[in-house]
Formats: sequence, structure tokens, C-alpha cells
Amino acid sequence: MSNVTQRPDGLNDLDVLLVLHPGEDDSPMVNARLLVCDNGAGLVACLPPDTHEDEPESALPTAEVYCVTSQSFFDVIRCGDELMAFPTSPALR
Repeated sequence: MSNVTQRPDGLNDLDVLLVLHPGEDDSPMVNARLLVCDNGAGLVACLPPDTHEDEPESALPTAEVYCVTSQSFFDVIRCGDELMAFPTSPALR
């Protein structure tokens, strides 16, 4: 269940399913790779396994990470063996 890959330059690739328009029904999702620092990778590694499938609406553990490439923040949750990311701030470009 490893979605994080260390790179030789000291950063980490984080493979996620990116939700393009959070809050919208049937929002498009794409496979994406976020470039994050060790701190962000550590936060994601600490996310507990997804065990909330049968529970009613409960708060999911979330890790906020900063993507170096897009210069944006994302909330990341674990969904089964995968990670889902939701943009929380716009890119600065």
C-alpha cells in the first residue's frame, strides 16, 4: 500500500486520484502525481487504513500537503488502498 516514492532529489512522488471540482456531484477525477516534501509524505504515511466503509458519515482522517510543482495545497484521504486528493488552494501561477 505504498503511494509514495522517494526521489533522488530529496522530494517525494505522491500518486493520487485527484478530484478536479470538490463539492460537485460527479466531479471528474484523474490519476495524478503530486511532488511533495518529506513532511507531506510523512503526514500521508500516518493516515490510518480506510475502515470507515460501513460507518455513517464520520470525519475521515486528512493530511494537508503542499505540491511543489503546482504551488498549491491539497487535502489527501485514504480510500481503500488508494489516495484521493482535493485541491484546497489555487495554484499561484
